[in-house]
Amino acid sequence: MPLITTLHPYHFDTRKPEDRDAWLDLHAKLSESHPRCMESCGDKLHYVIAHEIMAANLNNEVELFTLHLFENQWNAVPVNSDIDPKNCYRLFDWALDARPLNLAHIKQGYWLDQTEDMVSLREYTCHCRYCGAQYPVTEGSTPDHTPLYCNKCLGSPYLKESELYLTRLVSVSSLRNAPQFLTPQQQAIRVKAYQEAQLRANADRTVKLRADLVTERDKAVKCAETKLAGMTWLMDRGISTENVIYYTHTDRFNFGWKRPLSAGTASALRDLLAEFPFTYDLKTEEGKE
Repeated sequence: MPLITTLHPYHFDTRKPEDRDAWLDLHAKLSESHPRCMESCGDKLHYVIAHEIMAANLNNEVELFTLHLFENQWNAVPVNSDIDPKNCYRLFDWALDARPLNLAHIKQGYWLDQTEDMVSLREYTCHCRYCGAQYPVTEGSTPDHTPLYCNKCLGSPYLKESELYLTRLVSVSSLRNAPQFLTPQQQAIRVKAYQEAQLRANADRTVKLRADLVTERDKAVKCAETKLAGMTWLMDRGISTENVIYYTHTDRFNFGWKRPLSAGTASALRDLLAEFPFTYDLKTEEGKE
């Protein structure tokens, strides 16, 4: 089932007593249910984004995508809209425009209702802080929900031994309060697994490097043979090679690369190349042909 919640825009002018009191009440309420407020400014105001969504969906409902979860934001589209999910909105749980139009007394933005499903999904999804991989709690944790570790990135050539604590899985809802270290016992166990993974990954990378070197050699040989065959074909027929080059990246010969060919020269050369067995381009004074 799709994950649906409701978007609530707000706008207060705190110079007005009633707006100031309403803002303080809302701030207190959201501080309890939405502990982290995203106060920011950007190309488009949060309040404007909220009204764009309202224009696309009169009941203010949005569908949240759950392929990858974030601690304080969601990818979303208005319910029943024709917006391509690839162009979805990035919505925060609670957004506040920072001094909109340079007016400190204006408090505006939006918030999302925090449904039980949203809270539960974050609580029971584990996240690797190094590579970002996420696991349902049944896959990434023991039955009592004790966090385990991510092994997808353990063989990464960029992962340092001092960063192993980042591979300890924590729930998405706990990312900001995740432990920044492992106990000595946990570190010792993790270092052993890390060293084994690094050795395996290095062996795999060596196999790939060998294959890449062979591929690189074969390509270089093929390009050299093509260049030799093409240039000697031209020489054998008395056609000058002074103004022709072979491009290995396109596998094409280019005539007129130093000096563009006149229309007459290009026409005569085209006739001479009627049986040229390779792809080519003519660079003329009028442009590339």
